[in-house]
Amino acid sequence: STPHCIGFVFVNYHNSSYHPGKGQLAFAQDIAAQCALAVEKDHLLADIHQAAALANERANTLDAVFQAMTEGITVLSQDGEVLVRNTAASLFLGIPINSTDKLQGFLNRFPTRTLHGQPISYDEFPLSRALKGERIRGERFVTVRGDGVERVIEVNVTHMLDESQKQRGLVSAFRDVTEQTRVEQRLRKALETMLDVAEAVSGITEMKDILHSVLAMTVSTLTCHRGSVHLFHEDEQAFTFLLSSGFEDDEVEKAWLLEQNFWLSPAANQYQGFRGQILEGHAAVISAEQYASQPNPFNQAMVLAAPITHNHHILGLIIVDRSLSHSKADSTGESRPPSWPRDFSIWDMAVIEGIAQLAGLVIEQARWQQEAASARTSEAAMREANALKDEFLAITAHEFRSPLTVILTHSQVGLRMMRKGTEPQTLQRVSDSLMAIEEQAHQLTNIVNTFLEVTQINRKQLVINSEPVDLAQIAQHVVTTHSATSAKHQIRCHIAPSVHPYNVMGDKARLKQVLANLIQNAVKYSPLGGTITVSLCQAQSTENEGRRTIEVCVADSGIGIPKDALPRLFERFYRGSNIDGNKTRGIGLGLYIVAELLRMHDGTIRAESTGIPGEGSRFIITLPSSPIEKELVDSA
Repeated sequence: STPHCIGFVFVNYHNSSYHPGKGQLAFAQDIAAQCALAVEKDHLLADIHQAAALANERANTLDAVFQAMTEGITVLSQDGEVLVRNTAASLFLGIPINSTDKLQGFLNRFPTRTLHGQPISYDEFPLSRALKGERIRGERFVTVRGDGVERVIEVNVTHMLDESQKQRGLVSAFRDVTEQTRVEQRLRKALETMLDVAEAVSGITEMKDILHSVLAMTVSTLTCHRGSVHLFHEDEQAFTFLLSSGFEDDEVEKAWLLEQNFWLSPAANQYQGFRGQILEGHAAVISAEQYASQPNPFNQAMVLAAPITHNHHILGLIIVDRSLSHSKADSTGESRPPSWPRDFSIWDMAVIEGIAQLAGLVIEQARWQQEAASARTSEAAMREANALKDEFLAITAHEFRSPLTVILTHSQVGLRMMRKGTEPQTLQRVSDSLMAIEEQAHQLTNIVNTFLEVTQINRKQLVINSEPVDLAQIAQHVVTTHSATSAKHQIRCHIAPSVHPYNVMGDKARLKQVLANLIQNAVKYSPLGGTITVSLCQAQSTENEGRRTIEVCVADSGIGIPKDALPRLFERFYRGSNIDGNKTRGIGLGLYIVAELLRMHDGTIRAESTGIPGEGSRFIITLPSSPIEKELVDSA
């Protein structure tokens, strides 16, 4: 370094005329050099003292920061020995701050386990793995605090490296995250509950079924004993009971509901806070502690209620009850704590509010679905009605046009014949035309009467004049009447022998109408002719044991009925797909009227057919035997 002047050394002589020699000058220079060294040493010592003071200050500052940290800090050597720990770590563990032990000893004193309850071995402990070089960030485990209370710990580890980047130890920082973990668990539980409720009610469209499912899950989730759902009537500002869960005794349920009404419909100046909180859309708790100043005949109450809302409108109320979890007396008469916390927490209130809001949304969605389904049903019914109307008009026009054409033609022919004179041949042709007109007029009358009968049936105006009648006699009469109407068909009647008469209570004319219609259908849909058989037999009722029925079967060998037409065969205006409307006339009301007349006689009808042409169809009627029949048999 470049020499520089740091001061002066003075050597005084008394004789002013004296001139020092070379030796004296050299001596003075030596003294000056020694002085310079002394000054330099003093400066160095001052710098050293200042650096030491600064280092000590920094060390104290770092130690203060180290000890003031809320996280527990522990420094370990590479062999697992604790070198130093801060105050937070010492207080948490309940051991002196300057105590030194090894990691193995620590784990023996403070056993750890996972959040799922599994014990953690020494090799699997986060710090043990960190000593082997593993990076540890944000790992959580459960351990016992110095006071014996279990806590959840989150630990982070940083490795200490030397100049050659070789690991020489580690610094671990841990913090108590018990409350945070509980919050996370509660949030997860609340979310799972919402998802479970949503899954449980998905696909349900009936409001009562939705609310029953929601209530059951709420009672289970909040560890309650029982609960109820009430509907809210906005006009009356009142709640009415809908359903409950958790009650095995009706009397207990009635008493409990009366208890709830005590604060749902409170007297003046009583429990208004509870009701007001509900009407504002918030969950509320009823307990003796909260309403100590109010008259409370039910001093064991612990009730949580939440309004079911949608778009700020109250739809109803969910109430759950933990009253049975109050302290119960043991055999010594001393009260003991319940198996679970009695009081409802802020989390319980948040969960039930979420469930109630979800229930409101699901109910509203179900209502929309029902309205949409109703609208679709109405639209489908309207389309079906329009289709039936169009079909009715088409069939009616066709059925009326043919007779009217015949009537018009024969009336014109008759009019021309009458103008020609009164010869016998002319009069015969006029007579034939009038007979044809009469026949077609009867056919039109029958069609009109059919329409009138359908109208009377729909309006429930058709009267059945019941009396004891012999169904076998009716069948024989109808068969005899129709046997001469078709040369191509052989119409037969077979009555199975029986010790019981074929007596029924019914309208004789209507029963004739039923059999006549079935025989006419058999003739109509057997265009190639064949045998038509009307058979009667006694049968046993399948619905009413001990009561006999009479079975009538009308069978033909005609074109048959397609299988897809069988379920709709007795509907109004329905005609099978194998019917050629241009060749086989009909308005599709005959079988409908037959089925309705039999229903009014407490009877039934069904059709059987393979749908194969030539194999025909079978129409089976069942009618209950007349009660009079038993009296006649007993008296015989």
